[in-house]
Amino acid sequence: MDTKRGAGLVSLFVLVLLIFSLPPKVQAQDVVSVSIYPQERHAKVGTGCTFNVTVNNAGRGADNFSLKASDNLGWDLTFSENLLEVPENGHSTATLTVTIPENIETYTEDNILITATSQREPTLIENASCKVAAVHLGVELSISPSENIQPSGAIATFEVTVKNIGNVTDNYTLKAAESASTGQSWKPTLSENFIEGVAPGENRTTTLTMTVPMNIEQGDWSTVTVTATSQTDDLTRDVSKCTAKTPMETNWGYFYTGIGVVVVAGVIVVMLWKGPLAGG
Repeated sequence: MDTKRGAGLVSLFVLVLLIFSLPPKVQAQDVVSVSIYPQERHAKVGTGCTFNVTVNNAGRGADNFSLKASDNLGWDLTFSENLLEVPENGHSTATLTVTIPENIETYTEDNILITATSQREPTLIENASCKVAAVHLGVELSISPSENIQPSGAIATFEVTVKNIGNVTDNYTLKAAESASTGQSWKPTLSENFIEGVAPGENRTTTLTMTVPMNIEQGDWSTVTVTATSQTDDLTRDVSKCTAKTPMETNWGYFYTGIGVVVVAGVIVVMLWKGPLAGG
């Protein structure tokens, strides 16, 4: 009797060891996730904006995930791919494009829900959300002065003003493109190429400089076109131009000689008119 009892206890002990030696079961929900970047975007009415939707798979076998999107306003939601093949211990990304209708009022917000469903385990469903706000965007660019005349070797300076004429704070990139009469660059340089956090109605200024080449001739010029582009919507932009020139030199010797000739000719005419011509 004692022998049987001892054998039973040994068997139970071995069973407990086997149970505890088994690797823990990993829940699929703990290793599969969905992320969206960015989680919120502003976009102009009538345009589209994009989000990156990423399915992460850390610790289970390769799987395919179907993607679906729903929202509270019924805007057009389109994936670049509706089915993602996600490798084990890896991730895959699709692009979601949200199109804002033309007749939407500014500041309207659309809340979007993304659902990723495993094709291997249909009960495995992961969600993530993002938001789009419809806004009015606008930028106005001006340059002063429009023309700057400087001699060879000098620097022509211009003030570039960027104004946010939209209704949301925006960031802008500035780019300068040059066209010179001789094809030689006057090295247009902006003191700032990126202007950040411009509030609605706010003006920001930066400086554009151009260096007049040393071997340039009188009357040569270089025109620079500056473009300001919204970072919220790259189709929202404005352009302005300015020109640097070298002065047209005046030959004062010829000028004074010409005046002298005119004066002498006038005196002769007067003398003849009062002299021989008058007596005739």
